[in-house]
Amino acid sequence: MKRLNYVDAAKGLGILLMVLGHIWTDSCAEIVVWLYSFHVPMFFILSGMMLKYTRKLDKSSLKEIIISRCRQLLVPYFVFELIYIALIGSKHQFNYEILQWHWYDGLILKPVNGPLWFLLCLFVVEIAFVCMNYLIQEEKYNKFIALVVYVIPFFIKTGNAQIAFVIMSCTAFGFFALGYYICEYIENKDLRWIQIVFMLLFGFVCAIVNTKTNMYELNYKNPILYSFNAVITSCAFVFLFKKKSIKFFEFWGKNTIVMLALHVLCMSVITKVLPINSQTLLGGLLELLLVCIILYPVAIVFNKYFPQLLGRPPRKNKKEKSR
Repeated sequence: MKRLNYVDAAKGLGILLMVLGHIWTDSCAEIVVWLYSFHVPMFFILSGMMLKYTRKLDKSSLKEIIISRCRQLLVPYFVFELIYIALIGSKHQFNYEILQWHWYDGLILKPVNGPLWFLLCLFVVEIAFVCMNYLIQEEKYNKFIALVVYVIPFFIKTGNAQIAFVIMSCTAFGFFALGYYICEYIENKDLRWIQIVFMLLFGFVCAIVNTKTNMYELNYKNPILYSFNAVITSCAFVFLFKKKSIKFFEFWGKNTIVMLALHVLCMSVITKVLPINSQTLLGGLLELLLVCIILYPVAIVFNKYFPQLLGRPPRKNKKEKSR
């Protein structure tokens, strides 16, 4: 099935904005507030759109979908989590107590390689959504359930990491369901440039008014502002990339797992080797550029020689293709 290039581009932009958010920890306040207001919800919206676009609910059994998502999400999760734990272990001479602690964290929904939480969350959300659709055939009931589940996190607070993960998954479930149900509308709809610009500006204002949010920390501030801004800004970027194809973003949209799993390690190496003040606007953008330059060949190598580690089927050689 043909890929949706504009979805890949939106995913690519989202993953790079996530990296910027991790770089600008103490600076560029307004930009960071804006980034955190939508980049994670956008990933779940886009994932829901792709489930609808591929028509997997119509073509595949529940068992086939679960096996597929285990391969595509859990395999890279455990591969890159193991790599990270091994690196930590080597730093501490493979001290058993330290390794045991990090193994424990990684297995109870709290990955040592922090950004990998997204893969676990997406797996839980997608399987839950697919199961709901197989059990309940009426779409109107599924929409109502998704709305109720989405609202739950706005009324619950917890300090327990595992409970927080479940609650956060409820928010993600709502965004995923929205992406699934609006996919056909977005496929058949085009907006003018002025409309897209207005949506982006309006979303930015909503984000600044709502101040900094963080879905991972269950910090939503005003739920209505948060929800509205996350949806309108995400959709604006999708419509933008429908009008304008940008190969740079499309590449990273196809290689989000590499960037997601390795950017923290890459950033730590860059800051140790180069005297970059990443907390300035230009310094942060330069560090992002260096991360992309370093991870570009890594993504190429993984795709060519180790696609299974990224949750993809092995590449077919020319002889297999010709058969």
